[in-house]
Amino acid sequence: MTANGYEKTDLTRNNLTDEDIETLYDIVRRAQSSTDKSSRALFAAYGAVLEEQGLQPSDDAVLHRFLFHMQRHRREGEDLVQRFGRVLKESFDIDVEINEDGEGIEVTTNLDATRNGAQASLGRYSRRGSFESFFDGTADKVAGTDYGDLSVRMRRGSHGAMNGYDDLLDPRRTRSDSQARAYGQALLPVRNKLNGNALRRAVSGPHLSIRKRGASVSSRGNLQIRRVDPTAPSRNDDNDADSEFTDRTTSLDLSHIQIPGVNAPIPDDRQDSRRDSRDYYQYVPEPYRPSDTRLLDDAETFEEQRLHRVTRQCIQRWRYRTQESFSRHDDMDTLALAFRRNVLLRVSFPLLYKAATIRRNNRETDRFFTRLESRADKARALFLLTKAFTHWATSAEDEVQRTSVARRHILRTRFFNGWRDITAVNELKIQHFVLGNFLRKWRAKAEEARRNEANAVAHYERIIANRALNKLKFTYFNIAAPAWHNNHVKGHTLRKMVEIAKILKDRGDWAVKRYEQSLLRQRLGQWQQRTLAVQSQQVQAIEQQRKSQLSSALHTLQKQAQLGPLIRQFQAHTNDRVIRGAFETWRKDAQLSQQARNVDRLRILRNAYTAWNDRLRSKVVEDRIDDRVIVKTLYKWTLASRVSLFQRVHDRQLKESTFLSWVTKANQRANTLDAAERRFAQFKQTQILRTCLRKMEVITSERRREEFAILAEYQKKLKQRIFDKLKERSAHFQQLTQWSKDARFYVLSKRTLKTWGEATQHARRNRRR
Repeated sequence: MTANGYEKTDLTRNNLTDEDIETLYDIVRRAQSSTDKSSRALFAAYGAVLEEQGLQPSDDAVLHRFLFHMQRHRREGEDLVQRFGRVLKESFDIDVEINEDGEGIEVTTNLDATRNGAQASLGRYSRRGSFESFFDGTADKVAGTDYGDLSVRMRRGSHGAMNGYDDLLDPRRTRSDSQARAYGQALLPVRNKLNGNALRRAVSGPHLSIRKRGASVSSRGNLQIRRVDPTAPSRNDDNDADSEFTDRTTSLDLSHIQIPGVNAPIPDDRQDSRRDSRDYYQYVPEPYRPSDTRLLDDAETFEEQRLHRVTRQCIQRWRYRTQESFSRHDDMDTLALAFRRNVLLRVSFPLLYKAATIRRNNRETDRFFTRLESRADKARALFLLTKAFTHWATSAEDEVQRTSVARRHILRTRFFNGWRDITAVNELKIQHFVLGNFLRKWRAKAEEARRNEANAVAHYERIIANRALNKLKFTYFNIAAPAWHNNHVKGHTLRKMVEIAKILKDRGDWAVKRYEQSLLRQRLGQWQQRTLAVQSQQVQAIEQQRKSQLSSALHTLQKQAQLGPLIRQFQAHTNDRVIRGAFETWRKDAQLSQQARNVDRLRILRNAYTAWNDRLRSKVVEDRIDDRVIVKTLYKWTLASRVSLFQRVHDRQLKESTFLSWVTKANQRANTLDAAERRFAQFKQTQILRTCLRKMEVITSERRREEFAILAEYQKKLKQRIFDKLKERSAHFQQLTQWSKDARFYVLSKRTLKTWGEATQHARRNRRR
């Protein structure tokens, strides 16, 4: 941290040239005039200014770091230009004065403090016009030191050629530092009149660029840059002895003040001969010779001013730290709000995308159905237009045929639904009956399989102690018996399914034949009715056909005369389109063939690489298999050695167990007989229960047959009732049909009479005309 509470940066005052400061000022002004008030506006203006100057961000090493340093030290309620001046002044000791009007820029030259003994106690701050009342006193004036007519301020002038001694201030001159310092102090006046006379425009002189200059004027015309140089080494060595705000005013050493003609040599008069002829008339001040009383008064005044400055700096530092704390909290709140807004945006984006997708799908669906509706409207309009120009007899015939077809369709649908319900019930009954037999047989076979398995297990238990061969044999039987049983059950099930499929196929063929016969009868009836109608209307049809042929022939000739040029134009356009299509097809085929050759070459390369990779992998796998076979062989040899050891141990244990088994054989035989007696009693009980269950199943099946017979009788009566109801509905439908015919005849008659009346009236009006 610096003395002003700023973070240290790797930039120094020497890195910031006047051109860099002017460029930074342009960036700050452009960012301030931008509509975007965020921190991005500053760096956007930075990129725009670099682009105008023809530079790249990679070529810059100073501006970007200064902007970051300036961005880190922002304050509440402060615009960018004020922050720019404050950061330059407090971080780099560069004072910038800005005139928004662009005129009247005043540059105050601040010479090096090592050459200004009268201002040695001012520190790094420049002396302002706040001591005018003190310096206006004439108590300790030395004769010839008041230069009221000399102005040290100039407007838009070069500060390097002041008073005509620009060559004396140039550090490149081979001259001793003591002489330069003495002569520079001799040329200083007592004070600068800020409020005395009007400012005068300096005489234009040669502008010499020096290494460290006190002030400069921007080429923009509204920026003044003044660099506050560090104090002399003698002052810096003794400064800050007690604190960072201690200034060397109490221990003023008068021996450091050099007065020409007293304790310093008088400047050489030969320097005047080097001046230019245009600087000859310029006023040359007399050497400055202050008295001891004046120096002590100045020292006391400077000490009091230093105390005020130290107090003001402490208060200002406390204020800056408070403002930084507030700005830090505000930044944290801003970051928290930004993070919350980002989280909400991330959460809301999927929802918005989903809603947008739904809306887009709805719009596409609406557009699709709107297009379909428009097409349907167009088709309907075309159909109505075509229908309006057809004959009324054709329309009447279509209506009669449509009515008869609808009536037949309704009757057919009703009869077919009734027949389907009856057939479905019968099929369901047959399936239940067949599945019942199948389940009974399956249960019987499953019970038989369980009994066989129990007998096999019992037989296996009886002979396990006698023969090892029988043990393997019955083990094989035990494994093969379920598989054989499953195969037998599968074959029986497949045979049953084939029989059921044949029955269903026969019934389907019978239903198809019956439907075809009924359809043929209906078609014959329709053909007969249509024949009668055609014969009755043949005469009218012939007359109408003759008229329509004549009108169509005339219309055809007119259309041919109108559409002949269009047909030829269309044929030419079609031929061109066919040629272009053929050329496009040929070009596309050529491209596809080229792509196919490339793909085929890539496929061959890929297959070759795959084959090579497979061979490599197979070789690796073979090596691994060989290693594994060797390891398994060693493992088997180890196991064989262990098995031989275990066999010897087993033989010894078998001898011991044989003697124990012979001792316990009698007890086992007694237990076996008891168990056989219990199993026989259980078997007899199970057999009796099975017989009773079989009798109960027979009785239940007889009851079911009786229920089926009763249900069949009931269904016959129900069919008769349904048929009676259908006959009633058929009679009602015939009555409705007759009514519709009468209504249609009434409507047609009324329309005909109305048309005839309108034609009669029209004929009467024509006759009257």
